[in-house]
Amino acid sequence: MMLRSVLCAALGLSVVFAAIAVQATPPGTIVDPPARALKAPQRAPESQLLHPALPPDSPAALYIRARERLNQGEYREAADLFGKVAEHFLPKGYAADALYWQAFALYRLGEPGDLQQARELLEQQREQLSLTEQRVRQAMAQGHASRLQANKEAVGKSEALLDRQRRESRAHFEHQLKETAAAQVTRTKERQAALVAQQEANEKFLLELQERNRQSLAELDERRQTLLASYEARSRQIQQDFDKEARRRRSGEAREALEKQREATLLALEEQRQQSQTQLEVQRQQFLDAFARQRRQTEQALQDQQSRLEAAAIAGEEESRRLLAEIELRHRQTLQALQALQENREHQQQQFEEQTRSMRATYREQVQRMEQRFVEQREQSLALSQRIAGSLAQKGDPVAVQALRDSVVWPSPCDDEAQMPARLESLIALSKVDPAAVRPVLKQILDPKNKCSKSMLERAVFLLSLQRDEPAARMLVATARAPLDEDLRQQALMSLLRSRALPAVGQELVGLYEQLEQPRHRRLLMTLYARSRTPATTAKLIAIARSDEKSTAEHAIALLRESKDPRAREALKELSGGK
Repeated sequence: MMLRSVLCAALGLSVVFAAIAVQATPPGTIVDPPARALKAPQRAPESQLLHPALPPDSPAALYIRARERLNQGEYREAADLFGKVAEHFLPKGYAADALYWQAFALYRLGEPGDLQQARELLEQQREQLSLTEQRVRQAMAQGHASRLQANKEAVGKSEALLDRQRRESRAHFEHQLKETAAAQVTRTKERQAALVAQQEANEKFLLELQERNRQSLAELDERRQTLLASYEARSRQIQQDFDKEARRRRSGEAREALEKQREATLLALEEQRQQSQTQLEVQRQQFLDAFARQRRQTEQALQDQQSRLEAAAIAGEEESRRLLAEIELRHRQTLQALQALQENREHQQQQFEEQTRSMRATYREQVQRMEQRFVEQREQSLALSQRIAGSLAQKGDPVAVQALRDSVVWPSPCDDEAQMPARLESLIALSKVDPAAVRPVLKQILDPKNKCSKSMLERAVFLLSLQRDEPAARMLVATARAPLDEDLRQQALMSLLRSRALPAVGQELVGLYEQLEQPRHRRLLMTLYARSRTPATTAKLIAIARSDEKSTAEHAIALLRESKDPRAREALKELSGGK
């Protein structure tokens, strides 16, 4: 709230300063600047534009009425109203302006007491300006520092947010990689365990199948041995029975029949044995074929299982690679987003730096404008104070005269250009009561060694033109002779045209002609020769008329025709061939 009130006060001051600046004194004139400004149409104050219906006793209404009375020439009433404004509106912005115009109104009244009061009011106004300037500068500095700190905090928050997002993205990416790698390892271990279990089951099945095959072969061999043993036992029994029958019969026919029967029995037994053995071999071969076929089927099933496991492993690896590719893609996208955020942060940093430079430049401009406004206020106040001192001095106040003499004693008149309006008013006021005291200062200003500004030199020449005595005329001749600005030389020569002591410096003007190079300066100098009407200047004008330069000679002849000097008439007859 304090900062806002101070800024509002600064805004009010800026409006007042603008109004005062419009009514400021143009440099180089001795007319009262407020008097000239008051003749111009006045723009309604900002308070009246914002609040058309103001209370009659409000400070703004009092200020408006005071300005109206000042414009109407009612200076006493205007001074009273401005005094009331300064009393009621002291801390809020119109006080310095009111004090200045109250002092100006008292100055226009012209009474010694009023002039003394006006000087005191100007002193009070300068103190008020210093206090206001300090408050406004402090408020501007605090506002500028607050804006810089806010921008700096915003950039810091953006950078912290970017760093946090970068860390979170990196952690998320690493977490996804770890989860994907762990899932891939788990799936690989599961596939390997399944493959090992299937191999163990197939091996167990083959062992069981081999054991059953061995047992079956053993049973077949045992049956074969049993069958062979039964065949052999039967053959022996048949042989024994045959031998017993043969002994019993003892006859040849019976023996042959028995032999044939034996052979037929053995043959039938052999055939039966061969058929049994063939059937056993066929069963054995069928069993072996079935075992081999089952073994091949088991091995094929194992190979199919292995192929499926390998295909699943390949598919799992491809899935893992796809997942890793997706994670890598998301990571790259995240990095790109972070890069965009980084570029955005850098852009924000650049914008912050540009805003900082712009804010500092704006702050410097605001400070410069503020300082310029306060300088103008102080200059106007000092100028009015010097004008009041001049009025007091003209009324015979010895204190004011001495103050004016002290105010024009400067170590170097060109060091501080900001004091130029006040110094000019001091010189103008002192020149009205003691012209001789002003000439040393003007001589210092016009001295090329001091290197005063062109505007200060022009004002010094202007003040010399007001003093039309011989010392001032000689200083103007010295200014025209010095290697200064050509426009300043022109102003010095023009000022000599109004001098009453022109004949006294005629001899010095004669020696000036050869130093001038500009034709306009020479023509102006010939006009000075004609107005001085001294023998030396007339002789110089005749010599110029006899020169080879046609335009210069014609101008000199025209000036000689206006002269009443007999030598001029004789020279004209000579130049015209005796006519």
